[in-house]
Amino acid sequence: MSERLRMQVGGMTWTVRVGGRGRPVLFLHGFTGSSLSWAGIGGLGSRVRAIVPDLPGHGGTGWERASVERTADDLATIVRSLGAPQVDVVGYSMGARIALRLAVVHPESVGRLVLEAPSAGIADPVARAERAAADAERARLV
Repeated sequence: MSERLRMQVGGMTWTVRVGGRGRPVLFLHGFTGSSLSWAGIGGLGSRVRAIVPDLPGHGGTGWERASVERTADDLATIVRSLGAPQVDVVGYSMGARIALRLAVVHPESVGRLVLEAPSAGIADPVARAERAAADAERARLV
C-alpha cells in the first residue's frame, strides 16, 4: 500500500490504506485481522487501485459502531469519498459478510464480489450468544 489515510465517518476514525492504479477494489479482512492481512496484494498495483480499510475494532480503526450494518454503510461512504463510485469487493470471513451486506444495501457501490468463507450468521439465538461470547473472549486475548 502506498498511502495510509485517517478518515472520519459518522464520528468514527477509520484507517484506510490506498495504493495502485486501475479498477478500484475494496479488500476486507477477517476477524482479528487488519489491512496488513492483505500485504501480499502489492503486485496488483498496476492493475487495481486497492482500498484496504482496517475494519472497526481492528488495526487503527475505532470500534464505537462495530456492526455489519453500520460498517457496510460507512464503507459505501468511504469509497465514494475516495472517488470510487463503484468498487469490486474481496472479502474474507467477517469481511465477506460485510461485503455481502454492502452489495445488498448499496448495490450501486458494488461491481463484483469475491467472498471467501462468508457466513450469513448463526440463526439459533442460543448458539449465536455462545459464539458472541467466544469471539469477545478471543478478541480480549488478542
